[in-house]
Parts: sequence; C-alpha cells; structure tokens
Amino acid sequence: YMQLHKSFLDYGMRERLSGFYFYSTFFRQAEMEANKITNAYCIFSPKEPLCGHPNIQHGGATATIIDQNAGVLAMIYSYELVATSELNVRYLKPVKKGQTYAWHGEVARRDGRKIYIKSNIV
Repeated sequence: YMQLHKSFLDYGMRERLSGFYFYSTFFRQAEMEANKITNAYCIFSPKEPLCGHPNIQHGGATATIIDQNAGVLAMIYSYELVATSELNVRYLKPVKKGQTYAWHGEVARRDGRKIYIKSNIV
C-alpha cells in the first residue's frame, strides 16, 4: 500500500543524495563508505487502505513507518539484531493521502545496548 521510489528523493529531501536502499530505507553513500551510518531516510506516499479517517493516514500506519525504519537504522548502526523496547510518537499534524513525505531518522545516542533514534516526518 506504500508507494516507495527513489525518484521522490529530490522532491522530499530537497537535495541530491547518492546511496542505497535496504527494505525501503535509504542510506547516504558517504556514510556507508566511511562505515559510520547514523542517518536514514524513507520517502512514502499514503494510499487509501492506510487511512483511518477520510484522506488521513491512520496513526498506527505512521507509527509502523517510524518503527520499521528506525529498526533498520539501529541494525545497520549496531551490526546486531534489534527489537523496539519503547516507541514514543508525538503527532503534530495529519499525514494526508496522496502527498509525498520524507521520514528522517538519526542515531541520537547509544547507552550500553540501547540505541536511541530521533526522527521526524516532513
């Protein structure tokens, strides 16, 4: 139900990025080459089946996008399998059907085995 494609990068991120996709999560090539991945991106456009209210994506679908992409970032950052122990989402405005959005996640810190990812959707 998600429309994911590299051609949305220039529109969604407002910059040219070179890199690669892994399970629809995008990583910058420069970070890959330096073996220091701390940022990830995902471009998406909600479709009707994900809407809880007319033309507005269900909050659970939005949380799933955040959780999935943050998990992939944490795995690639740590070189380990990971699981979400806590997910806090603050919804500031609706994610509307048919519009293109960009999720950006960044490793904020690591505390022992815990990895904290800060993210937003624009």
